[in-house]
Amino acid sequence: MPSPGDVDPLRRVVVADVTALFDQAFDPSVTAFAPVAVTGALTTAIYASLRGHGFRVGTYPLASLLNCEVTTLADRQYLVTVTAGPVRYTRLWIVDGATAYAGGPWTRSE
Repeated sequence: MPSPGDVDPLRRVVVADVTALFDQAFDPSVTAFAPVAVTGALTTAIYASLRGHGFRVGTYPLASLLNCEVTTLADRQYLVTVTAGPVRYTRLWIVDGATAYAGGPWTRSE
């Protein structure tokens, strides 16, 4: 079953947003991620985008586990959770027709 995040326009903006977040939070030249699961078009696109930005994503020694989940909260509201090693980032997203926008800033917890 596909993830709720697989539906455009949400997928496009979430992929760009997660990539921008990781560009700021991690150094791609020294960071490797081991995907926990590839659950659909969203995770596939995020992993490809991170690779395109220089991150190593795959089976590497000492790689941090990487997981992305999208949870439907209500009609047109989605919670995106990205876990990188011990760090968890979450952000609310709202889809309004053909547009998706963030419902607040990324929150970080460990």
